[in-house]
Amino acid sequence: MPSSLADGYDCVVFDCDGVLWSGGETIAGAFATLDALERAGKKVYFMSNNSSRGLAEFRRVFEAHGLGRFVRDDARVWNSLTAARHWFEERGGGGAAYVVGAPALKAGVAAAGVRVVEPEPKRGAAPDELADMAIDPGVDSVVLGFDKNYGYFEVAYAVRCVLENGAKLVVTNRDFQFPAQRGLKMPGNGAFVAAVCAAARKEPDAVVAKPEPYVLRKIIEDAGCAPSRVLMVGDMWSDVVFAHGAGADAALVLSGVATAADGDAWTGAMAPDYVVA
Repeated sequence: MPSSLADGYDCVVFDCDGVLWSGGETIAGAFATLDALERAGKKVYFMSNNSSRGLAEFRRVFEAHGLGRFVRDDARVWNSLTAARHWFEERGGGGAAYVVGAPALKAGVAAAGVRVVEPEPKRGAAPDELADMAIDPGVDSVVLGFDKNYGYFEVAYAVRCVLENGAKLVVTNRDFQFPAQRGLKMPGNGAFVAAVCAAARKEPDAVVAKPEPYVLRKIIEDAGCAPSRVLMVGDMWSDVVFAHGAGADAALVLSGVATAADGDAWTGAMAPDYVVA
Protein backbone atom coordinates (compact mmCIF):
# COMPACT_ATOMS: atom_id res chain seq x y z
CA MET A 1 0.00 0.00 0.00
CA PRO A 2 1.52 3.38 -0.92
CA SER A 3 2.60 5.35 2.13
CA SER A 4 0.63 8.36 0.88
CA LEU A 5 -2.57 6.34 1.22
CA ALA A 6 -1.70 4.58 4.48
CA ASP A 7 -0.66 7.83 6.11
CA GLY A 8 -4.21 9.09 5.89
CA TYR A 9 -5.50 6.41 8.28
CA ASP A 10 -4.89 5.08 11.78
CA CYS A 11 -6.80 1.83 11.27
CA VAL A 12 -7.07 -0.46 8.24
CA VAL A 13 -9.66 -3.25 8.03
CA PHE A 14 -9.17 -6.06 5.53
CA ASP A 15 -11.64 -8.41 3.95
CA CYS A 16 -10.05 -11.85 3.43
CA ASP A 17 -11.34 -13.93 0.48
CA GLY A 18 -10.32 -12.11 -2.68
CA VAL A 19 -8.13 -9.67 -0.76
CA LEU A 20 -5.57 -11.67 1.23
CA TRP A 21 -6.17 -14.97 -0.56
CA SER A 22 -8.29 -16.25 -3.43
CA GLY A 23 -9.09 -19.81 -4.52
CA GLY A 24 -6.59 -21.18 -2.00
CA GLU A 25 -3.72 -18.98 -3.25
CA THR A 26 -2.20 -16.18 -1.20
CA ILE A 27 -2.51 -12.78 -2.88
CA ALA A 28 0.92 -11.41 -3.78
CA GLY A 29 2.00 -8.69 -1.40
CA ALA A 30 -0.43 -9.61 1.39
CA PHE A 31 2.26 -10.29 3.99
CA ALA A 32 4.36 -7.29 2.96
CA THR A 33 1.37 -4.95 3.19
CA LEU A 34 0.27 -6.17 6.62
CA ASP A 35 3.86 -6.09 7.89
CA ALA A 36 4.37 -2.53 6.63
CA LEU A 37 1.16 -1.31 8.25
CA GLU A 38 2.03 -2.98 11.54
CA ARG A 39 5.53 -1.47 11.53
CA ALA A 40 4.00 1.92 10.80
CA GLY A 41 1.92 1.63 13.96
CA LYS A 42 -1.42 1.19 12.20
CA LYS A 43 -4.17 -0.84 13.84
CA VAL A 44 -5.05 -3.72 11.52
CA TYR A 45 -8.31 -5.68 11.71
CA PHE A 46 -9.89 -8.41 9.60
CA MET A 47 -13.54 -8.85 8.70
CA SER A 48 -14.74 -11.71 6.49
CA ASN A 49 -18.31 -12.51 5.50
CA ASN A 50 -17.47 -16.23 5.71
CA SER A 51 -19.70 -17.92 8.32
CA SER A 52 -18.34 -21.46 7.97
CA ARG A 53 -15.39 -21.16 10.36
CA GLY A 54 -15.09 -20.58 14.07
CA LEU A 55 -12.29 -18.35 15.33
CA ALA A 56 -9.75 -21.17 15.82
CA GLU A 57 -10.30 -22.57 12.32
CA PHE A 58 -10.32 -19.06 10.84
CA ARG A 59 -6.95 -18.42 12.45
CA ARG A 60 -5.58 -21.64 10.95
CA VAL A 61 -6.45 -20.33 7.48
CA PHE A 62 -4.34 -17.24 8.16
CA GLU A 63 -1.51 -19.49 9.31
CA ALA A 64 -1.76 -21.58 6.14
CA HIS A 65 -1.20 -18.41 4.13
CA GLY A 66 1.75 -17.35 6.27
CA LEU A 67 -0.26 -14.58 7.94
CA GLY A 68 -0.71 -16.13 11.38
CA ARG A 69 1.27 -13.52 13.28
CA PHE A 70 -1.30 -10.85 12.38
CA VAL A 71 -4.27 -12.60 14.07
CA ARG A 72 -2.99 -13.23 17.57
CA ASP A 73 -5.45 -10.74 19.08
CA ASP A 74 -9.03 -12.11 19.01
CA ALA A 75 -10.44 -8.57 19.06
CA ARG A 76 -8.84 -7.90 15.67
CA VAL A 77 -10.44 -10.88 13.90
CA TRP A 78 -14.09 -10.93 12.82
CA ASN A 79 -16.23 -12.93 10.45
CA SER A 80 -19.98 -13.24 10.00
CA LEU A 81 -20.09 -16.17 12.45
CA THR A 82 -18.62 -14.10 15.28
CA ALA A 83 -20.90 -11.24 14.25
CA ALA A 84 -23.96 -13.49 14.57
CA ARG A 85 -22.84 -14.73 17.98
CA HIS A 86 -22.29 -11.17 19.25
CA TRP A 87 -25.66 -10.08 17.83
CA PHE A 88 -27.52 -12.77 19.77
CA GLU A 89 -25.43 -12.23 22.92
CA GLU A 90 -26.31 -8.54 22.95
CA ARG A 91 -29.97 -9.51 22.96
CA GLY A 92 -29.51 -11.81 25.92
CA GLY A 93 -29.68 -15.12 24.07
CA GLY A 94 -32.68 -17.31 24.73
CA GLY A 95 -35.33 -18.45 22.31
CA ALA A 96 -34.79 -20.89 19.49
CA ALA A 97 -33.32 -20.50 16.02
CA TYR A 98 -33.49 -22.46 12.81
CA VAL A 99 -29.96 -22.04 11.48
CA VAL A 100 -29.09 -22.72 7.86
CA GLY A 101 -25.32 -22.91 7.64
CA ALA A 102 -22.18 -24.79 8.57
CA PRO A 103 -21.86 -26.65 11.89
CA ALA A 104 -19.57 -23.87 13.13
CA LEU A 105 -22.31 -21.27 12.64
CA LYS A 106 -24.81 -23.42 14.52
CA ALA A 107 -22.31 -23.83 17.35
CA GLY A 108 -21.71 -20.08 17.43
CA VAL A 109 -25.42 -19.29 17.73
CA ALA A 110 -25.80 -21.99 20.41
CA ALA A 111 -22.87 -20.47 22.32
CA ALA A 112 -24.92 -17.27 22.61
CA GLY A 113 -27.52 -19.17 24.64
CA VAL A 114 -29.94 -19.88 21.80
CA ARG A 115 -31.52 -23.29 21.26
CA VAL A 116 -30.63 -24.39 17.73
CA VAL A 117 -33.37 -26.36 15.97
CA GLU A 118 -32.18 -28.98 13.49
CA PRO A 119 -35.08 -30.73 11.72
CA GLU A 120 -34.28 -33.79 9.60
CA PRO A 121 -34.16 -32.57 5.99
CA LYS A 122 -36.69 -34.20 3.65
CA ARG A 123 -34.78 -34.25 0.38
CA GLY A 124 -36.93 -34.43 -2.71
CA ALA A 125 -40.18 -34.02 -0.77
CA ALA A 126 -43.11 -32.44 -2.57
CA PRO A 127 -44.37 -29.01 -1.43
CA ASP A 128 -47.57 -30.56 0.03
CA GLU A 129 -45.51 -32.97 2.11
CA LEU A 130 -43.40 -30.15 3.50
CA ALA A 131 -46.55 -28.13 4.21
CA ASP A 132 -47.87 -31.03 6.32
CA MET A 133 -44.62 -31.35 8.25
CA ALA A 134 -44.75 -29.89 11.77
CA ILE A 135 -42.39 -27.01 12.43
CA ASP A 136 -40.96 -26.20 15.86
CA PRO A 137 -43.34 -23.62 17.39
CA GLY A 138 -40.53 -22.19 19.51
CA VAL A 139 -38.45 -20.97 16.60
CA ASP A 140 -38.35 -17.18 16.87
CA SER A 141 -35.31 -16.60 14.65
CA VAL A 142 -34.19 -17.92 11.29
CA VAL A 143 -30.47 -17.53 10.64
CA LEU A 144 -29.24 -17.80 7.05
CA GLY A 145 -25.57 -18.56 6.41
CA PHE A 146 -23.75 -20.21 3.53
CA ASP A 147 -24.57 -23.92 3.28
CA LYS A 148 -23.36 -26.23 0.50
CA ASN A 149 -26.38 -28.48 1.14
CA TYR A 150 -28.92 -25.69 0.81
CA GLY A 151 -32.04 -26.79 -1.05
CA TYR A 152 -35.81 -26.61 -1.29
CA PHE A 153 -36.31 -28.07 2.18
CA GLU A 154 -34.27 -25.31 3.81
CA VAL A 155 -36.14 -22.59 1.93
CA ALA A 156 -39.52 -24.11 2.82
CA TYR A 157 -38.74 -24.60 6.52
CA ALA A 158 -37.25 -21.13 6.86
CA VAL A 159 -40.20 -19.49 5.12
CA ARG A 160 -42.72 -21.38 7.24
CA CYS A 161 -40.95 -20.27 10.45
CA VAL A 162 -41.06 -16.66 9.27
CA LEU A 163 -44.68 -16.72 8.11
CA GLU A 164 -46.24 -19.00 10.73
CA ASN A 165 -44.14 -18.26 13.83
CA GLY A 166 -43.34 -14.64 13.03
CA ALA A 167 -39.65 -15.52 13.38
CA LYS A 168 -37.08 -12.80 12.78
CA LEU A 169 -34.98 -13.26 9.67
CA VAL A 170 -31.30 -12.85 10.62
CA VAL A 171 -28.79 -12.94 7.77
CA THR A 172 -25.04 -13.41 8.07
CA ASN A 173 -24.37 -11.57 4.80
CA ARG A 174 -25.83 -10.74 1.38
CA ASP A 175 -22.83 -11.46 -0.85
CA PHE A 176 -24.25 -12.96 -4.04
CA GLN A 177 -20.85 -14.23 -5.19
CA PHE A 178 -17.46 -15.17 -3.84
CA PRO A 179 -14.15 -15.70 -5.66
CA ALA A 180 -13.04 -19.27 -6.40
CA GLN A 181 -10.01 -20.72 -8.14
CA ARG A 182 -9.14 -19.71 -11.70
CA GLY A 183 -10.94 -16.41 -11.20
CA LEU A 184 -14.37 -18.04 -11.23
CA LYS A 185 -17.30 -16.44 -9.39
CA MET A 186 -19.47 -18.84 -7.39
CA PRO A 187 -22.90 -18.28 -5.77
CA GLY A 188 -22.72 -16.89 -2.25
CA ASN A 189 -25.09 -16.56 0.69
CA GLY A 190 -26.93 -13.65 -0.93
CA ALA A 191 -28.41 -16.09 -3.44
CA PHE A 192 -29.92 -18.14 -0.59
CA VAL A 193 -31.17 -15.02 1.16
CA ALA A 194 -32.84 -13.82 -2.03
CA ALA A 195 -34.79 -17.08 -2.32
CA VAL A 196 -36.14 -16.90 1.25
CA CYS A 197 -36.92 -13.18 1.01
CA ALA A 198 -38.80 -13.71 -2.25
CA ALA A 199 -40.85 -16.59 -0.86
CA ALA A 200 -41.55 -14.89 2.50
CA ARG A 201 -42.14 -11.55 0.78
CA LYS A 202 -40.06 -9.64 3.32
CA GLU A 203 -36.58 -8.26 3.82
CA PRO A 204 -34.23 -9.46 6.60
CA ASP A 205 -34.80 -8.10 10.09
CA ALA A 206 -31.04 -8.00 10.62
CA VAL A 207 -27.90 -8.37 8.52
CA VAL A 208 -25.13 -8.91 11.07
CA ALA A 209 -22.18 -8.65 8.67
CA LYS A 210 -21.36 -6.78 5.47
CA PRO A 211 -22.86 -4.69 3.95
CA GLU A 212 -24.43 -3.51 7.24
CA PRO A 213 -21.95 -1.56 9.44
CA TYR A 214 -22.69 -3.42 12.73
CA VAL A 215 -19.20 -4.99 12.97
CA LEU A 216 -17.29 -1.99 11.64
CA ARG A 217 -18.78 0.23 14.33
CA LYS A 218 -17.49 -2.25 16.93
CA ILE A 219 -14.06 -2.25 15.30
CA ILE A 220 -13.95 1.56 15.28
CA GLU A 221 -14.91 1.62 18.96
CA ASP A 222 -12.19 -0.93 19.80
CA ALA A 223 -9.60 0.95 17.74
CA GLY A 224 -10.46 4.21 19.49
CA CYS A 225 -10.17 6.38 16.42
CA ALA A 226 -12.47 8.55 14.35
CA PRO A 227 -14.39 6.79 11.54
CA SER A 228 -12.75 9.13 9.03
CA ARG A 229 -9.37 7.67 10.02
CA VAL A 230 -10.46 4.11 9.11
CA LEU A 231 -9.94 2.48 5.71
CA MET A 232 -11.78 -0.69 4.64
CA VAL A 233 -10.04 -2.79 1.97
CA GLY A 234 -12.30 -5.21 0.09
CA ASP A 235 -13.16 -6.73 -3.27
CA MET A 236 -16.95 -6.38 -3.34
CA TRP A 237 -19.70 -3.77 -3.28
CA SER A 238 -20.62 -4.99 0.23
CA ASP A 239 -17.18 -3.97 1.55
CA VAL A 240 -17.66 -0.46 0.16
CA VAL A 241 -21.17 -0.03 1.57
CA PHE A 242 -19.96 -1.53 4.88
CA ALA A 243 -17.29 1.18 5.13
CA HIS A 244 -19.45 4.11 4.13
CA GLY A 245 -22.27 3.03 6.46
CA ALA A 246 -19.91 3.53 9.41
CA GLY A 247 -18.36 6.75 8.10
CA ALA A 248 -15.10 5.12 6.95
CA ASP A 249 -13.41 5.14 3.54
CA ALA A 250 -13.19 2.16 1.18
CA ALA A 251 -10.45 0.86 -1.12
CA LEU A 252 -11.66 -1.61 -3.74
CA VAL A 253 -9.05 -4.16 -4.84
CA LEU A 254 -9.39 -6.06 -8.12
CA SER A 255 -7.97 -9.40 -6.93
CA GLY A 256 -11.37 -10.90 -6.08
CA VAL A 257 -14.94 -10.43 -7.31
CA ALA A 258 -15.12 -6.81 -8.50
CA THR A 259 -13.70 -5.50 -11.75
CA ALA A 260 -12.38 -2.09 -12.70
CA ALA A 261 -15.62 -1.55 -14.62
CA ASP A 262 -17.58 -2.19 -11.42
CA GLY A 263 -15.54 0.40 -9.57
CA ASP A 264 -16.22 2.95 -12.29
CA ALA A 265 -19.95 2.15 -12.54
CA TRP A 266 -20.90 2.03 -8.86
CA THR A 267 -22.40 5.23 -7.49
CA GLY A 268 -23.58 6.59 -4.17
CA ALA A 269 -22.65 4.49 -1.14
CA MET A 270 -21.29 1.80 -3.49
CA ALA A 271 -18.68 4.10 -5.07
CA PRO A 272 -15.23 3.27 -3.66
CA ASP A 273 -12.90 6.04 -2.54
CA TYR A 274 -9.97 4.23 -4.16
CA VAL A 275 -9.62 1.45 -6.74
CA VAL A 276 -6.31 -0.44 -6.69
CA ALA A 277 -5.04 -3.59 -8.39
